[in-house]
Amino acid sequence: MANIKLTAAPLSGGGDIDIAGNRIIIRDDLALVSVATPLGGEDALKKTLTAEFGLKVPAATLSSTAKGMRAVSMAPDAMLLIFAHATPDAEMHVRAKLGGAGYTTDQTDSMLAIEVSGPATMAAMERICPLG
Repeated sequence: MANIKLTAAPLSGGGDIDIAGNRIIIRDDLALVSVATPLGGEDALKKTLTAEFGLKVPAATLSSTAKGMRAVSMAPDAMLLIFAHATPDAEMHVRAKLGGAGYTTDQTDSMLAIEVSGPATMAAMERICPLG
């Protein structure tokens, strides 16, 4: 059998695309960490998320922001934390601060964060996701 060495790599090396005055930036400078609420742990997670990050648990289809971090509702009892983090230990950082109040997984290498701006942004976004 061949000796193959596997190495982790991001989904994208970043990118900046301009289409008719509309800009799409692939944000490879952001960490993405999912947080799931333990059974019966809603109050503990709310309290810890606010104390450690200044964030509120986002309601369905919404997000909350504080101190350079965004919490995005992903499903009942699940959210995604998005924040700048230069080293590959974002999940461990969040897990340590939550202290067992939430279950965490690193999604940085399996999801993309994109920034979209320009005159056709709303028309493009409403075709792919619910806007409120």
